[in-house]
Amino acid sequence: AVQFLLKEQGALTANRTLYDGVRELSLIDRDAPAALALIAQAEPHTAAAAEQSNISEGDLSSLHSQRDGLLFTALYKIRKDKIAGAAKEVLATAAVITNPNLINAARHAIAATAGEDDIQRLTESLGSEIAATRVVAVAGLAKVQGSEAADRIADRLKDEDNEVQLAASIALANLGDRRSLVGLGKLLDSDELQIRSRSASALRKLTGKRFNYSAYKDPEARAEG
Repeated sequence: AVQFLLKEQGALTANRTLYDGVRELSLIDRDAPAALALIAQAEPHTAAAAEQSNISEGDLSSLHSQRDGLLFTALYKIRKDKIAGAAKEVLATAAVITNPNLINAARHAIAATAGEDDIQRLTESLGSEIAATRVVAVAGLAKVQGSEAADRIADRLKDEDNEVQLAASIALANLGDRRSLVGLGKLLDSDELQIRSRSASALRKLTGKRFNYSAYKDPEARAEG
């Protein structure tokens, strides 16, 4: 259906039709995993695709909002209803999203839907080229296997992406694995403000201690603290 729309209408016009159809058919309520799968196949909302479909910048922004809203609703539905068997669709969604709120929603959804049958898929996803997929895979493995997955999760402390490192650190902390302290401590020097702030918050929660550190200080001041 998606490929037919692309051929007949142009990429982003087809996306609009698809999103309208998902809403009008109440597809998320009927089958949230199927809705995720359809939306994940939609053409990326690039400037080139907008020009090809003769869509304005404002309409492009509106399409972004529609897509993100539908994805969030579907992911929340899977989480809330604990819909089993949707790990494949959640991981596929993680591969096409960059919005931090959506990635967080995908983390919660994978924890609600993944089971033992998904262990191989989740393990393979730890090696994905896409950071968001690795983040979601960490959450899924921690939920399904717990401490049995600790070593594989700890390997992600050396990930090239700070978000993945943070996800692995927090997962290990929730498993009671002290390797989390090393990961969180390292991230206090991240170049990304949000990573530094979330790492410091996690450390304070984990240790029950407050320490003289501010994520907003420059590197020299943070080192002195």
